[in-house]
Amino acid sequence: MAPWDNSKKDRAVHPPQTNFVLSQNLPRPVAYRFLVWTMTTVVIVTGASRGIGREFAQQLARRPSVIVYAGVRDVRCLLPDSPSLRPLQCDVTSDQSVESFYASISHLEERVDVLINNAGIDLLLPIHDTSVADFHSILETNLLGVHRMIKTFLPLLRNSSKIVNIGSRYASNALNVWKERGAYSVTSAGLNMLTTQYKNVFPDGPVIISIHPGRVSLSPRGTDVYRSSLT
Repeated sequence: MAPWDNSKKDRAVHPPQTNFVLSQNLPRPVAYRFLVWTMTTVVIVTGASRGIGREFAQQLARRPSVIVYAGVRDVRCLLPDSPSLRPLQCDVTSDQSVESFYASISHLEERVDVLINNAGIDLLLPIHDTSVADFHSILETNLLGVHRMIKTFLPLLRNSSKIVNIGSRYASNALNVWKERGAYSVTSAGLNMLTTQYKNVFPDGPVIISIHPGRVSLSPRGTDVYRSSLT
């Protein structure tokens, strides 16, 4: 049993301290609109085994009042350096794995504030050399995996929640002049439209965006190249 398995129970009995700041310079009815609340933020990061997902998880977990559930294929690949970093097994290509991931988190938390869909794979092949099996594999991870995560976690997402889909410049028709990542480009473009479609059906929230963080290295040598940019 993980040492934090009863955290939801503990917070229910002893809720985290909620602080607020009330402006002294405004009429009282108006001032209450400017309450600034500080409470525990619950974050999920998929694809946290290495690269940018790992950095997201580790850096966010070091921030005050943030709990990070890091989705990894093997929990041994991400040793927590903070009690707020909680690795859990999650394969976004598997309905059963994602549902188990959801069950573990929903047992502990009543909401998710930030969902970062980072899990993805690359395929360095032009489209005409890409087999159907390889195309299906990258589609299952990079596009259907994101849909699977959002759809599964909707019960824990609130209007104030944020969903961040990690995309790529390979999705751009204007910028995409490269031939070596055919299937990857197709799924990247699909991710942008998936983001748009979710925005269309949930105009009042959760807030959902697709971002391109820039080219990063997945090797340990390259970690420091992008570490400062995520702070």
